[in-house]
Amino acid sequence: MGKRKRGSQSIRGQPSAKRIRPVPQAHSPTQPRRSARLQSKADAAKHELGRLLPSPVTTGSNLDSRSLKRKWIAADERSLEEQQRRVAEHSTLREIESEQHVAHWVLTGSWPKNMQQRDLKMPDAASSKRRSSSSHRSQTLERMATHGIYMESSSLIEKDSKNLCEELLKGEYNTVKTSIYTSAEFDRVLDRVRHLNEARIQRDVTPWVVPAAEALIIRGELQNDWIGEELNSEWGRCATLGSTTPKPDYTAGLRRDSFTEEEAAKLENYATPTRPFHFTPSLCFPFLICEAKTGERGLNEADRQNIHSASIAVRALVSLYQEAFGSTAPHRVQQLFGRVLVFTISHDNDRVLLYGHFAVADPKVEGGLKFYRHPIDLFSLSTRGGAHRLKAYNFVVNVYEKFAVDHRTRIKDAVAQLPELAKRTGLSFSASDLNNDPANSTEGSREALSRGGNEFAMPIEPASVAQRRETTKLREQIERLLQQMEQQRLDAKQQMDQQRQDAKQQLEQQRQQLDQQRQQMDQQRQQLEQQLQRQNDIIALLKETRK
Repeated sequence: MGKRKRGSQSIRGQPSAKRIRPVPQAHSPTQPRRSARLQSKADAAKHELGRLLPSPVTTGSNLDSRSLKRKWIAADERSLEEQQRRVAEHSTLREIESEQHVAHWVLTGSWPKNMQQRDLKMPDAASSKRRSSSSHRSQTLERMATHGIYMESSSLIEKDSKNLCEELLKGEYNTVKTSIYTSAEFDRVLDRVRHLNEARIQRDVTPWVVPAAEALIIRGELQNDWIGEELNSEWGRCATLGSTTPKPDYTAGLRRDSFTEEEAAKLENYATPTRPFHFTPSLCFPFLICEAKTGERGLNEADRQNIHSASIAVRALVSLYQEAFGSTAPHRVQQLFGRVLVFTISHDNDRVLLYGHFAVADPKVEGGLKFYRHPIDLFSLSTRGGAHRLKAYNFVVNVYEKFAVDHRTRIKDAVAQLPELAKRTGLSFSASDLNNDPANSTEGSREALSRGGNEFAMPIEPASVAQRRETTKLREQIERLLQQMEQQRLDAKQQMDQQRQDAKQQLEQQRQQLDQQRQQMDQQRQQLEQQLQRQNDIIALLKETRK
């Protein structure tokens, strides 16, 4: 009891540094064989555990506070030593155990039976992240389906649209002028960007898939200078359809200046978030959308984003036609159903997918529309020596040169049928009349004052007179509509009378034909009876001659 152990002596006035005991080895009937490298690693770990921790340095004038502080430091030191001992023991044993498992697999070709099952499983964080991502995608698709968006094709697409897609795939461009790489250099580019981020894909690969419209216009290769484009621009003025606000990597549409002032005013008065005019501050009615992705699930994500963005663009066109022709010429609205109105492109560092998007009417769905996509083509940029490398490039150029013209004409035809804006009276104003620039405001006031002394200001027209004039115009429009409806009724009546007369004539002709056929059948019957009578007479004569 009175003897001290040799390792526990300390110098007076200094706190003792406790040596950490080495990790006791578990007794086993057979000692596992270890290589020299594993044995040296284990000895180094034991030596590291046995090292002395540095003694804390304390300062202070009061001896009692110094001793109390030493007790706290010693307690913290023991706690830290215990944590370090446990961590070192656990990490060393786990490392040695894992290396023993690998050595067992190399010698026998199988894992040890006592190997814990958790060593063979995927980490919980990665698996939970993957499950969470998959669940988020499925929930997004379900929300989109409630708005009528389906990531599948439909047999309701018009045959003309199918033929159009085939025609757009034909092209004669053999070189890409919007890229800084040659065809030979592009092979190396595809290999280098395989595992890089989306920004590199967009910079190096996208120009070979989707040529920029403005670049073609500046080079003089495209004459439709009313086509505009946007890069990574958010569609903040549009109501979504079950997903997040679209922000495509590339969008081509109509520029604001492709419309006259009168057309733009009509569209501004008509536009709402569910039937937008401006999708971005400078782009209207997009017709081509591109998403570039990387990774294993990149193309699936690009397709999902593309069909959501394209459905919003298709809905805008259908809504415009419903407003313009819904009451006067509903057949014009019906002509849009099943017709491809927007194209999308999804691609990564090698694969390219082309789709056409259209809508069909379905009153059971929210909004009365269902949105589908038509797969146009799927090809690789690298296989077969890059034989299909320029397929998407030619397709997009044809969309700019051919489809965009029809797209613009279709929109302008609808805008022409939108109601005229009522002329403003002297007591009314619009938001555009308000000027927040104090300089301009001051100049306008000075100009008005300078004019006021020399010119007689015309009196403002009373509001009642302007309202009466607007009412008269509305009455005239209603009368014209009634006249058109009456004319349509008369035309329909004439058509029905004509159809009735045609039907009577057809019935009379059919009756005459039946009478003629009946007469012919009677004549044929009489001829057959005569032939039978002759045959009977001949048979009777033959019998008499034999007798």
